Amino acid sequence: MSNFTPRQLRAARAWMDWNRFQLSELTAVSPRTILNFEKGHTEELMPANELAIITVFKRQGIMFLEDDQGIMTKKKVADPMPDGGELAPPLAAPVTGGGGAAQEPAPTKSQKKKFLGII
Repeated sequence: MSNFTPRQLRAARAWMDWNRFQLSELTAVSPRTILNFEKGHTEELMPANELAIITVFKRQGIMFLEDDQGIMTKKKVADPMPDGGELAPPLAAPVTGGGGAAQEPAPTKSQKKKFLGII
């Protein structure tokens, strides 16, 4: 069983504003492998690919929660493998329509970078 789901991987990439090609360059996992996993064509990644993906996101302060509960982020610090920092709540996609009240809009790219301490 994978340590993260396709939905979580898409959320983490969206949080970092990375496309599949950028993630591929950082992890040496092919864009096709990333696409197949995200689309559900592949249930599990090879262990080395999974480790590479988890490691690159962990270095950015992103953790995958168990049981497909989403992702969590923590503030980016100078250390490439931060051990401290406050955890943010899981990301929630904005809800529109359906008669219910809309949730807060998703953060902008600038807000995400500021939160992670990149700018």
